[in-house]
Amino acid sequence: FWSLNIGRMPHVSRGSIKIEKPKIIPSEERECWGAYNNVMSPLKEPQQSANVRSVSQAFAGLTEIIHDSQHLLYEPRDGALSQKMLAVYRQYLEWYADLPEVLRLGSNSTPSVLFAHIYYHFSLIMFFRPFLRLRFHNSHVVPRDICFQAAEAVSRLVNSYRQMHSLRRTPCLLP
Repeated sequence: FWSLNIGRMPHVSRGSIKIEKPKIIPSEERECWGAYNNVMSPLKEPQQSANVRSVSQAFAGLTEIIHDSQHLLYEPRDGALSQKMLAVYRQYLEWYADLPEVLRLGSNSTPSVLFAHIYYHFSLIMFFRPFLRLRFHNSHVVPRDICFQAAEAVSRLVNSYRQMHSLRRTPCLLP
């Protein structure tokens, strides 16, 4: 998260991470998520599954793609940068397309799911931002358009987040 926010290379290599992604345990996935007010009692909101492990897996997968994109942008090793950028962009799109149904907007509106979508769109902005004027040859991908669409999506998602959950207890990375 932090490397993405400040536009620097990650300090941890992917090869040094030995922990496996969390396994999906259906009973834990079905546990109800509930909002809490200041006295830590559940608020009356529509019940939704927490999907804690699915969210963790989604964050881990997206963070791996972001890690690769950070290395590509800040430590290019050889030519063909545009082809590598398009390959990483395809990874982003595949990650989003492969999200399980329980993490899709409309199916789940818990804060962690909304934040995962915000994180995805923000990562696209940060990936393409240095190349707003770039045109890829033989591709319909236009970095400027992707950044504008992602910024609009972030704005809509933050507004939804605010309407559903307020911005009083947002993740520290949301701003």
